[in-house]
This record gives sequence, structure tokens and C-alpha cells, in this order.
Amino acid sequence: MSTKAHIRFATSILRRLGEELNIGFDQGILELVKNAYDADAFNCTIELVEIDQPGGYIRVSDDGYGMTEEEIVDGWLVLGESQKSTNKRTKLGRIAAGNKGLGRLAALRMGEYAELLTRPSSEFFSEYYVAIDWSKFDTVRRVDDVSITIKKIICDNKQHGTEIKISNLRDRLTRMDVKRLARGIILLADPFGDNPSGFHPILKTKDFVDLEYLVSFKYFKESEFHLHAEVDNNGMASAIVKDFNGKTLYAAGHSSIRPKSDKAHYLLPPLQFDLWVFLIDAKTFSTRNISQSEVREWLREFGGVHLYIDGLRVAPYGNPGDDWLNLNLARVRSPEFRPSTNTAIGRVAIENGNSVFIQKTDRTGIIENEAFYELKKFTGDALDWMARERLQEAELRRVSSRVESKESVKKEREIVVKSLDTLPAAQKFAVEKSFRKYEQARENEAIALRNEVILYRTLSTVGIVSAVFAHETSRPIDLIERNTIRIQKKAKTILGDQYESSLKAPVELILAQTALMNGFQSLTLSFVERDKRRNQRLDVHQVILATIENFSSILSERHVNVITSFSQGKPYLRGSAASLETVIANFIVNSLRAFGDRQIGNRNISIKSEINESGLLISFADNGPGIENIEPKSIWLPGETGYGSGTGLGLTIVRDTIRDLGGTVEAIPKGELGGAEFQIVIPILGF
Repeated sequence: MSTKAHIRFATSILRRLGEELNIGFDQGILELVKNAYDADAFNCTIELVEIDQPGGYIRVSDDGYGMTEEEIVDGWLVLGESQKSTNKRTKLGRIAAGNKGLGRLAALRMGEYAELLTRPSSEFFSEYYVAIDWSKFDTVRRVDDVSITIKKIICDNKQHGTEIKISNLRDRLTRMDVKRLARGIILLADPFGDNPSGFHPILKTKDFVDLEYLVSFKYFKESEFHLHAEVDNNGMASAIVKDFNGKTLYAAGHSSIRPKSDKAHYLLPPLQFDLWVFLIDAKTFSTRNISQSEVREWLREFGGVHLYIDGLRVAPYGNPGDDWLNLNLARVRSPEFRPSTNTAIGRVAIENGNSVFIQKTDRTGIIENEAFYELKKFTGDALDWMARERLQEAELRRVSSRVESKESVKKEREIVVKSLDTLPAAQKFAVEKSFRKYEQARENEAIALRNEVILYRTLSTVGIVSAVFAHETSRPIDLIERNTIRIQKKAKTILGDQYESSLKAPVELILAQTALMNGFQSLTLSFVERDKRRNQRLDVHQVILATIENFSSILSERHVNVITSFSQGKPYLRGSAASLETVIANFIVNSLRAFGDRQIGNRNISIKSEINESGLLISFADNGPGIENIEPKSIWLPGETGYGSGTGLGLTIVRDTIRDLGGTVEAIPKGELGGAEFQIVIPILGF
């Protein structure tokens, strides 16, 4: 004889699933808001009443598509199951945000009573009501011993949607709970609040009015600058920039925005371009009620410029990863005065745009016609104008700071001199003598700094000239190479077998030299890439290998072998790739200069690394003649060189760069391979 049975659940499972698996009250309430989002609601109101003590209630109401009786029975009341699919979008194209039903249970268990009132969009004049008294589950052994009634009510309200009320709360909600809830709501909401198809949640709580305000206005008030630019009916532009207090910083008319070489009006319908720019650093947020991470997360989700035509948002413009206005590329050129998709959120709102902007057939953007390019031109002009104004302001501050600094020094000196006059004669003489020594030492330091600035300005000029030369020679080098190849092909055809003996060698030499010049051009331009000047986590070995690769064509032409032997792991530090590249490049250049035209067997450069108690030891050695014609201690001085054609700047830069990285550098006239060897030690963060 056999008996069939089913797995049944004790009522205690409700407490365990609803409370132990819930990571916070905010997450439970947020699940109900996500349910409204997934139901394609446009509006959702979250009311928190008397939550500062047990006994209050929470009500979440929306205008989504509601639930039928069948959906309540087979979905809402089935714990741990959800009819949502991450692969399936809602009718509005939203990706489901809720989880598998456990979050909803956690929310419903927050109070002693839970009520559901829902009006399905598929049934006019019908609504369904469900009431759950959790205390009933405490008097029975099994969950299915408690029956739940679903009441159908005929009503005259045609508005579909759902309302959930959780009353007689078991615990109080803290400010931090509500703040986390507000943060989660903001990440679901349409950032600008005026997209008809967006999600517009409203938080109502008398206990924390400032958090109500935060949900309504998002983080826009935390921005440092707000650019508002527009084009009127005549295609004329204007712009204004305000700070976080609403004070006007800069304003411009059409002639200031449109480049002087192209003063015609914009061929665009009326539009407005708004951009909120944030300074996300510890100093900016030190006195604010929100954290950097909150704003950073919001910008990660919504950062960039969104496009609206006649009130409707057009995808994918402004989606994560879609930088259609090239904000990030422009920022690379001027990182201090340009916004990026990680530091700004914006919107272009176009009126009567459907007449000139045509959506693609697959609905993924608009056709890039003349109007689209004109739109990008206008936004780019507005951003360029703001960057220029900020740059000019910074320059004025710098000049003013210099003047103020000189005046301040002058005033302080006068105060000291007056103070000296009050001293007795004997003391005055001694103090004046010490003061004169101090002033002389300070003047010597100032002279040294001025000379160093001149040195680096000279070096910068050399770099600029080299970069321009490398860029400008790309076309003639390319022409030489292409025409030489044409000569090679024709010569082979015309001369036949005689080509080998008459022209092959000089033609191949020209091609080899153009390849070398192309390599030099790429090498020069690679050193001035702006991204390399940003502080970042650096894999030291990776930077060394990348620098060697940049020199590959020159090393190959000079028949130089570079042998590397690295320590285990991936030692890393924080700094700019340009700094580390500068050190390695100077050592390679020194070796190439040392080899010169000397007739030696194999030309070898050895680069080794090992980790010791001081950090990472890196040695650069070659088998050249070693350090000659200069004292080893003098090689670090600017302008001192053992080569007639040398600048004497390379090793000075190496020394200063290594010091900036917190390390040391040592020169060995005759090293491991017989030539010069340089050993640097730099502190690392890990490996």
C-alpha cells in the first residue's frame, strides 16, 4: 500500500524568507516600487506615515496595468516565483527590475497587515481587494492552512493601477533606511521628470522632507555648473552658465558661440541644450549631505546627453556607453575644463523636430542628415565656449594670484622690518643678520626654481616642435614610400633581370629609411598622448614593454637586442604612464647614443626587475663603452653631457621623475654588461 503526499511549509518559513533574507527595510519597499516600474507605471507614489516608531504604515500606489484575479492567484500570492523575465521587455521597453518574489514578501511582512487593491487595465470597472493578517499564520502549523479571500468589486473608476498598504509596522524606519530607499528610487526614475513615457516616482514622508525633495529634484542641485544654451526661431544662439548657487558666471550671444569664420545662423528648429557638470571629489562633497558614490552611481546610469524630440526621448542617445557628442574625446584634450559622461548629465530638447529629424527604420536613433550634423555643431560650439570661458577665468586667477603673492610678500617684509626697529640695538643687529641670510637663501631658491621652470619650458618647446614635425612629415613620408613602391614595380617590369644588380639595393634602402621615419613619427606622437599624463594604476612591466615596442623600428634598424628579465607577479604603482615612459625612453636613447657607430658584435640592452624591501629595483644596462667624458656625479646636472650633440636634459628629467615617484636612481659607469648601468628603486603598491 502506498500513500501520496506533498511537501508543505511551516508558517515559520514566512518569517525566515521575509525577514532573514531581507537585507534592509529600504530594499523591501524598493521591491514594491520596482513592481510598479515593471508594470509599466508612469507614476508611483510612496507614502511613509509615522515611520519613526512602530505602528506606522507604508502605501505604494501606481498607475501600472494592474493585476487580474488569475495573476493574483498564480503570481502575486506565489512566493519565490515571478512572471518576469530578464530576456523579455515590458510594453514600454523596460527591462524587469524586480526579483523572484522574495523581495515582495519581505516588504509585506514589514507590518502586521498587508492590503492589495488593484484595477487591471484589461477589465473596465473592476478592482480586486486582498487583505493579509499575518497573525493568523501564527495560530496554524502550515502556510496553506490559512485561506486568503480575493474580493472582486465593481467600481466606476476607469484608472488602472495597484495600491499596496502595509500597516502597523513592526519596527521603525531610520533616516538611513529612507535615504537608501530614496537613492534606489532615483536610479529607477526618469532623470529629467518630463518624459511622458518615463517613470516618475514621488516620495512622501513628513519625517524627512529633505529626502522628498531629493527624489523630486534628483542630484541636479549638487552640480557645480549648469550650462543652458538655446537656438531660437531664427537659428540664433545664446548661452548662459550658472554656478551651484544660481549665480550667473558667463553669458554669450550668437557671435560668441558661433566661430568667427562661420557666423551664419544655425539651420535648426528651436531647441534647448542643458548640461549639469559635477566636480566629484572629496573636497566638493565634504560639507554635503550626500556622498560622491551616490552621485557617481547616478551618473553611471544616466550620465551623458539625452535627446528629446517633441517631448519624447530618442534612444540610444545618452544611454550608458553612448557618447554621441564626443564629450569624453574633448575632455582628453583639456581634462580640467571639459565635462565627460562620468561627470555630467544633459539634455537636448528640440521643438517641432519631426520635420527635420527622421527616425531610422529600426527605431535606434535618427538618420544622420544635415540637421543632425548641425545639431552636433551647435552643442559642440556651446561646449567649446564654456571651456574657453573657464580657461580664461583660470588664467585670470593665476595672474591675480601672482600679483597678490608679490604684494603679500612685500607687506610681510615691511611688518618684519618694523618689528626689527623695536628691538634693542644688540639684538637688532643679530636678528637683521639672520634675516638677511634667510632672504638670500630664499632668493637663491627662487632663482633655482625660475631656472628650472625655464629649463622645462625649453624642453616643452622642444617636445612641441618635435610633435608638430612628426605630424607634418607624415604626408611627405607617405608619398615617398608610395612613389618608391611605384618605381620599384615599374623598374622590375622595364629592367627585368637587370633590376637586381642596378636598382634593388638603393630602392630597398629608401623603403627601409621611410619605415624608420614612420616609426620615429609614431614614437614621437605617442609620448604626447594626453591620456598618459593622468594618474592611474600602472603595471610597471607593461609600461616597460609598451615603451620598448614604441622603439621597435629604431632598435631593429640599429640591430639592437633588448633582453628583459622581470620579477614574478605584476608590480604596480599609482602615477602617470608618461612619467614612467619618460624614464625608460631616456635610458634607451642613452644606450642608442652610446652604441653610435661603434663596431661591436651584438648590441644588447638588458632590463631587469626584482622586488626587494624598498620596492621594485629596475636595472638598465648595455654593452656600450660606459660613461665617458663626464664625471658620474655630473651626469644628473641639467646641460651636462658627454656627447657633443647632447642636450644634457635627459638624465636630469630621469632624476626628477624618479624623485617625484618617491624613488632613487644610481649610475654605474661600468655595469654588468660592460657598459653603463642605471639602477632605480621605486615604491610599489603591490605585485
